[in-house]
Amino acid sequence: MKYIQQKSSEPNKGQFYNVYIINPRSNKTLYFIGPYKGKKYYFYFFFLGMVRRGYRIFYLQPHNDVLSTKHLEWLGKAILQATEIIQKDRGNKNGQSYLAGVSLGSYLSLNIILNQRFEKFAGIDGGAPLAQIFRTAYLFRKDREIIKKAGRQAEISDQWHRFDDAFTSEQLKGVDILLVNSKNDSIVRPKSLAEFVEALSKTGANVINDQKGYLPHILKSLSLNFLANKIHKFFRS
Repeated sequence: MKYIQQKSSEPNKGQFYNVYIINPRSNKTLYFIGPYKGKKYYFYFFFLGMVRRGYRIFYLQPHNDVLSTKHLEWLGKAILQATEIIQKDRGNKNGQSYLAGVSLGSYLSLNIILNQRFEKFAGIDGGAPLAQIFRTAYLFRKDREIIKKAGRQAEISDQWHRFDDAFTSEQLKGVDILLVNSKNDSIVRPKSLAEFVEALSKTGANVINDQKGYLPHILKSLSLNFLANKIHKFFRS
């Protein structure tokens, strides 16, 4: 597996992603958005499996500061930047294209799809409001303390909440969405996921809710390495 493109991710300079391209000659492209604090080698076997099935991988790995407590507005800018990067690449390529995201990448992807439509979207370990996760997940404990001390709790709703439910005002008829989640996820909790699936289905999208097993959030994300065939079959269906 060879990475042939890499951009330095520097949020203060307006760059929110490291960008990698694998198997550049294929005309069938999978746009892949990585998770919070993800690394390029986390999904090596998934990428390898998709390349073997003829996919070109266009991988965007978000910088950690996409969820900066000092710059809450960076989330919106990151969504816009990813949309523009994908739009430009799609304009230069012919052939089929698909979208997939893991955890935070799933959240970003759903917002991207509102402006860059895909017929097939796979979301792994995602499907809950980010503002709610920030308020409850242990992962963001220190960040919550920073926000609280600064008296900026309300800004979370102002800057992030609008992206949590932006899809509810859209019509996504003709879009097939596969959601792969665990039944034992302390971050994407079953109740929140059920509410999300119900709201997403009301947009007209064909939502396949594949909620199985009891892996914790991080292991469920990494289990994507064993799901290349499953994702490929979904894209082909």
